[in-house]
Amino acid sequence: MQHSRALKIWILYVGVAFAFAAPALYNYGHNVVLNAYLLGVERMFLGLNPYLSGGPNADIFKYSPLFAILFYPLSFIPSPWLSLVWALINCGVYWWGINRFFRISELNKRSLLGAFIVLSLELNGTLRYQQVNALLVGLSLGGLSYFRDTGFVRSTRAGLAWMSLASNFKVLGLSLMGPLTVFAPLRWILMSGAWLVLPVLVFGFRENWFFHTEWLGRLVADTESSGLLDISTVLQRSGLSGSLAKIVSLGILAISAPLLLLLAHRLRQSQGKISALMYTYAALALSTVLLINPRTESPTFVMVAPAFWGMWLVMKSEVFRLGLSRSVIWLSQGMWWISFWMTSIVFNSIWPRAIYQAELYLKTYGLALLWLLVLATTLRLLRPEKKLLLP
Repeated sequence: MQHSRALKIWILYVGVAFAFAAPALYNYGHNVVLNAYLLGVERMFLGLNPYLSGGPNADIFKYSPLFAILFYPLSFIPSPWLSLVWALINCGVYWWGINRFFRISELNKRSLLGAFIVLSLELNGTLRYQQVNALLVGLSLGGLSYFRDTGFVRSTRAGLAWMSLASNFKVLGLSLMGPLTVFAPLRWILMSGAWLVLPVLVFGFRENWFFHTEWLGRLVADTESSGLLDISTVLQRSGLSGSLAKIVSLGILAISAPLLLLLAHRLRQSQGKISALMYTYAALALSTVLLINPRTESPTFVMVAPAFWGMWLVMKSEVFRLGLSRSVIWLSQGMWWISFWMTSIVFNSIWPRAIYQAELYLKTYGLALLWLLVLATTLRLLRPEKKLLLP
């Protein structure tokens, strides 16, 4: 019965979210992102370097050889149908991972609606932009849920496979996977290495080595290019000196990295029960990588949607409220609503532009506010005397 309800909810979420994006995708067809996939796949299968400059109305290809292989069958679908199929795949994998990670099927009807709203606002944007980010979120969270189901006491094949696959497609997937690798490095190395070697079956060893070397060079070049919506770039464009802005970015990383390791260590001691640590871990990892990654842009903010919903669940839990005054609880919830408005609501089609036309930088500042809320929650939950179980 529970599996049947979960399937119905997944179909409903996928159908409604896809329906919101489908008309625009059908009318517009391929954009520069989807054209970049097609150009990269074409060059790679011709034995050419796919990581050089883009083409007419096509961005630069920045994805792995394995991604190109798996995308190859889709390249035969004409426009605009390819954009629709690609959006449906992203939508399906996204809601699969979300449903597994948050156990959406166990929510009541009111919470189901709230979860859909919070988790779909940023999804709509990334589907229209035709990025792969929603698929990455689904794979990463779905993989992480397998570790949760075994109590983090051992590495599951499914968890290793899905999370390392997401990281193979795009390095943003490392945000959730990275801290876990410290506790079982050999298994992660073997699984990640398997994905890197797999394209040998299609291209051969020499070509696969060449493609991966060029891909690494493209990723390194990206780190040296000007940023987009990361906190350092936004602060510099708002008037802060470059050195101070970089200190802020490095400070966020220096604070988050050890806390993520501590959270991962505590999760391994959680004995398989759903805990506030689980959602806080995901929220801290996702908000941190978006704040410090120079390639953060509006479509990548779909990664923050699970952080918002996870923090909402944590703030509603007894372990979070225990010992807090009502004013502190209201302050925390107020921070959540303000950051949610700044990051997601005001940049959606539901927001009336006549009231307020927001600058895009507001998304980054809202994300920074969410990160501060997650940071405070992390420090509170890591106190040794806390019982970290959600009801």
